Amino acid sequence: MLFRRAFSETLAPTKRWFHPPERRRTTGGSQSLEYLYGLSAVYAALVSNRRRLVKLYRQHSNDILAKKNTLADKILALADEKKVPQEYVSKERLNDLCFQRPHQGLVLRATPYPLANIKELGNWSATHPTYTVHCTQGEPRRHSTAGKAPRWLALDQLTDPQNVGSIVRSAYYFGVSGIVLCSKNSSKLSPVVAKASSGALECMDVYQSTGLTKFLDRCHQRGWTVLGATVPDSTEPNPALLPLHSLSTLSKAPVILVVGSEGQGLRSAVKSACQQIVSIPSTNPSVQPFVDSLNVGVATGILLQGLSDAEGS
Repeated sequence: MLFRRAFSETLAPTKRWFHPPERRRTTGGSQSLEYLYGLSAVYAALVSNRRRLVKLYRQHSNDILAKKNTLADKILALADEKKVPQEYVSKERLNDLCFQRPHQGLVLRATPYPLANIKELGNWSATHPTYTVHCTQGEPRRHSTAGKAPRWLALDQLTDPQNVGSIVRSAYYFGVSGIVLCSKNSSKLSPVVAKASSGALECMDVYQSTGLTKFLDRCHQRGWTVLGATVPDSTEPNPALLPLHSLSTLSKAPVILVVGSEGQGLRSAVKSACQQIVSIPSTNPSVQPFVDSLNVGVATGILLQGLSDAEGS
């Protein structure tokens, strides 16, 4: 039995008495600032050099910071090396900065993740494995894949920052070359996303697109296969449907996997820009209708693994 609402949220979001952390920004000169929390996210921000680092807040008398040979030690040493200003504050102050979320004794004040507007991806071939990423401003950026067919990920109006962070983490783990977000009706790359990604956000090249359909069309004209993740309509056969076990047919092709929003899936125009469609069937013959879908982050991870396996076949 195929699950119906693929890649959707099965539970309604719970109400919180505090505002989502992604809304909390302060101004620093002409650029807004964010508060990153969680040891992995803070460490990755220090290592990656993608952001301007303003200040590291340290909690007084924290057990995690008191232990030796921990990730916290590496963070403090790296902050010293990079001459990032540090300030001791109370636990209550840190709680306030990250809206009561688990900070583990450290919070980093920094500029937001820098998002460039992407226009298209250049041609790729196994004989010429270097391709270009064209943005609306600046010089083209060159990517090399060492002969392996590149995999990119496009998120069509995903709004849940926890899901986006989970997907970014999976994308990094499976070697995705880049991620494209919609510039509107999408989750911001907030501290919540950074924490949910366990720091992987700082290791990934993430872009935004003001017109995802046009971006996908341009990439297809450059030889990329656009693969949409959705559920087939059992009442209307889809000739573009690619069975999950047949992802190996894409082993030599550059692929952009497109994932739809939690509730609506792929928009019609975006789906039309996909040359092939893939879905994940349920293997439970007695699955109940109230558990008929996968979380979007879980589903994306399964598909990325399938593409990764295909790449090695």
